[in-house]
Amino acid sequence: MDFYSADDVSSAKKVLLEAVSYVQLDKPLSRYPEMQSTGHTVREMDDIMDILVQIDERKLLSALPSFVADYSDNLSSLLTDVGEMHTILNKIDKLEAILFGVQTAVYRPYDH
Repeated sequence: MDFYSADDVSSAKKVLLEAVSYVQLDKPLSRYPEMQSTGHTVREMDDIMDILVQIDERKLLSALPSFVADYSDNLSSLLTDVGEMHTILNKIDKLEAILFGVQTAVYRPYDH
């Protein structure tokens, strides 16, 4: 969340709540008040996720509009750094070793 400003998150929540207000819901969503204090970004992100989960559980995600970014440089990157890639490769190596051990045990000839 380091790449989103508090104002961006707050604006996104407002836009989402406005879009949800046009969806025909069987029962209203929980109340999501506007945050006034500083350091509220995490709570607002949690609110956004909770709203989306509630809409998804009601199978109404398709009723929401498609949202797009007006400046893609502000979007988070999914690129991994070298250290993360090294960690992932080490875990894959360990999994391969475990799998080889299981495979060897399963295919070992049965001794009478």
